[in-house]
Amino acid sequence: MYTEFWKEKLATDSKEVIADLEALLKLTGEDLSERGNMIRERIESRLSKARQQLKESQNVIGEKVAEGAGAANEAIRANVYTSLGLAAAAGVVVGLVLARR
Repeated sequence: MYTEFWKEKLATDSKEVIADLEALLKLTGEDLSERGNMIRERIESRLSKARQQLKESQNVIGEKVAEGAGAANEAIRANVYTSLGLAAAAGVVVGLVLARR
């Protein structure tokens, strides 16, 4: 759930940046000199590459997040009593620290 939020946020933010760049290119598309046109073409090329890399990154991030979540889930299930003991110990420590204040 938490990782899905960040995955979606990254995708949304990246898409917004790409859309803003496209809008900027459209606004400046007709009033440029030869040098300006060369820069515009270079930006369009890089923008296209960025879109492709975003798609690839989303796939890789999704796979890594799923692997990490699965590994954490397996570790907790394999060590249920250890996990409960650590959680209880952490609760006791937090309680002691708060009681001292």
